[in-house]
Amino acid sequence: MKYYFDFEQWLSSLNFFRECFYERSFELFVRYLTGLLISNNKTVDGLNSIFMQKTDQSNLNRFLTEYPWHKNNFTDELKRLFKSRSVLSSFCYFVLDDTLLEKIGKHIESAGTHFDHTSGRYILGHQIVTSGYVFQSGFYPFLLDLYTKEEQCLEEKLVFKTKVQIALEILAKAIEFHKPSIVLIDSWYCTQEIIRFLDDNGIQYIIASKSNRVFVYRSNDEKISDYVTTIQNFTTFNRGDYQFQTKSILAYFEDFGEKRLVFVRRREIGTKEYDNWNALITNIDAPDETIIGFYSNRFIIEEFHKDAKQHLGMGKSQLRKRRGVVKHLHLVAVGYCLLKAATWVQRKWNLFSIPERVRQIKEYFEKNTLIRTIKENKRDILGAINQLFAKERKS
Repeated sequence: MKYYFDFEQWLSSLNFFRECFYERSFELFVRYLTGLLISNNKTVDGLNSIFMQKTDQSNLNRFLTEYPWHKNNFTDELKRLFKSRSVLSSFCYFVLDDTLLEKIGKHIESAGTHFDHTSGRYILGHQIVTSGYVFQSGFYPFLLDLYTKEEQCLEEKLVFKTKVQIALEILAKAIEFHKPSIVLIDSWYCTQEIIRFLDDNGIQYIIASKSNRVFVYRSNDEKISDYVTTIQNFTTFNRGDYQFQTKSILAYFEDFGEKRLVFVRRREIGTKEYDNWNALITNIDAPDETIIGFYSNRFIIEEFHKDAKQHLGMGKSQLRKRRGVVKHLHLVAVGYCLLKAATWVQRKWNLFSIPERVRQIKEYFEKNTLIRTIKENKRDILGAINQLFAKERKS
């Protein structure tokens, strides 16, 4: 398949964010975003080293840690970008989750010891509360925020916020940005505060529940982990490669009232054993199969975590200053959104995955611009990227 990457169109897309920066900082913004896409080394030094016309590495460091930005996040700019690319749709999901970024070193601000469920061990890292929209055209990250433990907040003179408080702030901003049709949340955020907030704002939701949650059913106190051992008269259906069993009831919860409780388990078609039962709390009146289909959209955010870590350096910056870490996260989210809302190639770009899109962009640079010149000629190309910046400023 023939495809084309248009670098000037890439710069034009970045212009949506020009008003967030002073002029010199905008050039560093463009350099940083471009480096995130094409550099294999996602550290500040690695991003800077790919350009023949180099700035002092400290400039990129100061861009993240010292230079003032006009805005702390890019929500207004993302809305304009989404509208220009017809991303916003009448029906969308909003997903809340978190991810852990492992760090090395003793002097990285806000890094703490957290349990990593993927490896089953405690690691030093940053805990990131993540969020994003699932529109018809796919997943787009919204806000990423850094959770810091209370004892570290005291050391760093920060106001402590729990992950639930951070999630509530993100949800409030999301409702203002583009009100979601359905909010999808994992069990960590299944709290009285979040459910009441969504109810008060008229938002539909599906939230996974922990197995130790207690509810009242038919005048009896039940614990989810006990109730699932007695489930009978369930419904069975197939979806994709899996067979599902579901059952739903109306249950009363002391902290947020009567809700629908949907139990679900699955097995791969052709196998005998089902996974363990899971429980979903929802205020949506729809068949169980529909609820399961809705909730399956939550797992798209895990693809974002994987792609952002592997291809956009979400956890590779090793910045020591907290403010630099937070700004780096914002820039990773912008880069991902730009990749998803791309208009700088032709012919079926929307069929490419994020890794494929990054690979095509790298190939473009290797064949046509800076990287090939560095590899083949070892000559200064007279600041090609800076000339492009100058051309954009004149246009």
